[in-house]
Amino acid sequence: MKFAAFSLVICTICAVSLVHVSVAQISPDDFVKAHNKVRKEVGVVPISWNKTLAAKEEELAIPRISSCNVIEDPFGEIAVQASYPLTAAEAVALWASEKPYYDYDKNTCVGRNCEHYTQVVWNESVTVGCTRAQCRSGYWFISCRYYPEGNTPLERPYKKH
Repeated sequence: MKFAAFSLVICTICAVSLVHVSVAQISPDDFVKAHNKVRKEVGVVPISWNKTLAAKEEELAIPRISSCNVIEDPFGEIAVQASYPLTAAEAVALWASEKPYYDYDKNTCVGRNCEHYTQVVWNESVTVGCTRAQCRSGYWFISCRYYPEGNTPLERPYKKH
């Protein structure tokens, strides 16, 4: 019985060590501030942190680290990969850099993807939870989940003032 309990502890330690979800120098407040900076530019309500969404993203990070194949869930999740441990501000800035490709009048992306940007500024999304993880390949990714999810077809992310 002692051996079985000891083995269980060792297996648990090994499993946890395989996942490198990093929170060093990246906090919920970092994500919220970065999002709200972009949202303020278009007059969108501030977003707040949702620890349940963050826990979901941490859970989803576990199977993704082996291949670093981060395929975004189309239901309120966006992600970005890098060869270095990017910060929350860098991730949100990358998503916000899609702004020039969003045509508000046509409510569509022109010339390139812009759905990351539209999710960041989606007015009805009022909470966010994110995580950063390192893949076995050495690459890193940040993923964020929003509630309520955005990018609803035929709806605009925000109203012009």
